[in-house]
Amino acid sequence: MTRYGVTEDVDLVVIACLWWGSLHRTPIRVVLVRDLDETRPYTLALASTDLSTSDEHLVDRYASRWSME
Repeated sequence: MTRYGVTEDVDLVVIACLWWGSLHRTPIRVVLVRDLDETRPYTLALASTDLSTSDEHLVDRYASRWSME
C-alpha cells in the first residue's frame, strides 16, 4: 500500500456494518490499517460511507487529504 508517498506492506481489515444513530441505518465500511512493525491493534482507523471505492484507495485518499490539512 502507498501512503504519504511511501510504499510498504501493512495489515488491512475491512468491516462492513451499519452506522446507527445520527446517520440512522447507513451502511458504512470501517477500515483498520496496521503497520507490520507495530504492536498496537491498529495504526489508522477510517469509517466511510463510500462502499464502491477500493479499500486501498480509501486509505490513499485519506493520506493525501491529511497531508494537506
